Amino acid sequence: MSHALAGMDDALLKVVEANKVALQKLTDGGASFEESSVKKGLKELKAFEEEFLDGVKQAVQSSSDPIKEQWKSNS
Repeated sequence: MSHALAGMDDALLKVVEANKVALQKLTDGGASFEESSVKKGLKELKAFEEEFLDGVKQAVQSSSDPIKEQWKSNS
């Protein structure tokens, strides 16, 4: 389970880093944050993050007691 969560966490981090690079390139070129599709992308990323965390919480609730205890101490 921890390997799966670590993989999903790494994937989410890569998406965030890619969005950061895209936003930097847009603003360096003079584009406004309001004018770009990056604002929409960031909103979608936030929704994805919330769904990810909800999924992890649901998975933990149906897991064994040691995993539940580890999640409680890390959240």
